[in-house]
Amino acid sequence: MQRPPPLALFFYTLLLSLFVPTSTFCIPLLASKITIRTIGKRTGGDSWLGDAFDQYATRLRPSLIELSTEYLKNDEDLSAKTRQDLAKGHSVILLDPLGATITSEAFSANLYSSLASGGSRLTFVIGGAVGLPDDLSSDSSLPKLSLSKLTFTHQFARVLLAEQIYRASEIRKGERKRARGRASARRSSSARPGRSSARPGRRALFVHPIPPFLSLTST
Repeated sequence: MQRPPPLALFFYTLLLSLFVPTSTFCIPLLASKITIRTIGKRTGGDSWLGDAFDQYATRLRPSLIELSTEYLKNDEDLSAKTRQDLAKGHSVILLDPLGATITSEAFSANLYSSLASGGSRLTFVIGGAVGLPDDLSSDSSLPKLSLSKLTFTHQFARVLLAEQIYRASEIRKGERKRARGRASARRSSSARPGRSSARPGRRALFVHPIPPFLSLTST
């Protein structure tokens, strides 16, 4: 994807600012893509687990997160696909019982940090019945995460992971809402006595800077 000329972006944001109130203004962003790679078949396991995963995937769409699963036949295919993701610059996190155990808040921070560093692309890898492929589990450069000390089926682990990804998006929304509240409070406290800090119904001419990740060219 080619980066739009700076002048074109300027006039695009200027035009939007004239017709859209500041409180509702936003620039369409590239959707983040999270892929869960695992060994098995989509039709394997209980159907209700698949329904649960699809429900979380649907809930994530308004947050501009596309969640999907790719099933592979064996360790060789799983390892090859993971290496391809790394070659493209995507972030990769391995699910491993010996990996780090973290809180949902820390998971949310790590999730969005990984998306930012991976060009809005992140892959979670779930190993087969005997665990991850040896070349992946022995790679110290790849971060490893443990969902629990308990043992789950791959399908159930996939649903747990989907739930935590959805929870991470909700945590991020809450953080942004609190940040806007603090910013609004600071503006109100700094306003001069007797003068309103903003005129009702007036629309801003200038808008927030365009986020740098609009220029990403990840696939």
